[in-house]
Amino acid sequence: EDTISATIKIAHLENSIGDVFNLGSGNETRIKDVIKALIEIMDYQGQIDYNPRRNADVQRHCASVERIEQRIGKVSQTSLIDGLRSAVNSAAQKNAP
Repeated sequence: EDTISATIKIAHLENSIGDVFNLGSGNETRIKDVIKALIEIMDYQGQIDYNPRRNADVQRHCASVERIEQRIGKVSQTSLIDGLRSAVNSAAQKNAP
């Protein structure tokens, strides 16, 4: 929802053609935290297999949103857990018999 809203706002900005913007919360998010949240949301009881880290593995994400927030205001209104919960629920409804 936040991404769609921000994209629509950007599309209506004057002089934004060709500009590049990051969309995100502006907060660092560890991949491990995303996995923990999904385990909780989905009530997953199975085992998680951890493999040795590879050089190119992403450990965390943090998009700088300063540029876009100067143009359209705060981008992220939804918490990580609420956004993941919404995505999981949407996928479950879409795949329900």
